[in-house]
Amino acid sequence: MTESNSETRGLWLRWIVGSAMGGFVFALVVRTSMGAGDSVWELGPVVAEIVIGAVALGGIMAGIAMNQWLVVRRRVAWAGWLAAGMIGGGIVGGGAAFGVLQGMGGEGGGGVAVAAAVVVGLAVFAGMQWLLLRGRVPEAGRLVWMSVAAVVAAVVATGLSGIALGENSGGGVGGAVFGAAYAAVTGFVVIPAAVGPKEDEN
Repeated sequence: MTESNSETRGLWLRWIVGSAMGGFVFALVVRTSMGAGDSVWELGPVVAEIVIGAVALGGIMAGIAMNQWLVVRRRVAWAGWLAAGMIGGGIVGGGAAFGVLQGMGGEGGGGVAVAAAVVVGLAVFAGMQWLLLRGRVPEAGRLVWMSVAAVVAAVVATGLSGIALGENSGGGVGGAVFGAAYAAVTGFVVIPAAVGPKEDEN
């Protein structure tokens, strides 16, 4: 194995493991988001669900983003903007998805409500990332599309882990799977940019 290949594999490993560790905050975020939603319930169920979605997805993305920033902050000048895009996208995307779902009848709204929530949530997630990253991050458009694909992959992976592990999927395991899956997809854009001459710390 060449030194370059060894460095790349090591960075990939830190990228995924760090993201999985950040995803552990998911269990705590769920409880926090429920409490935040309850605190504004008098403003209406839609507002409460927007708060829950924003805190839940925004929180897990913040946990993942912080750990990813630690991995690549000395290697890419735009590491801070990458983290900001993830957190901002998570907050507004999660809030939009939960708000649309509740506005269309919640879980009782059926498949149409769920589909609309997913489409709107992903679109808002992508839009916010694009607004934050364009002009600041090379290949911002590609990174945004990969981020959307990463969220889809992370949700699927988390669901499959829940089916496979049952009760053992709680306690942060689901969050770790989400973080690892998200990193595995976005790494195809970030890691190649991070390997090479180190840049100034962001």
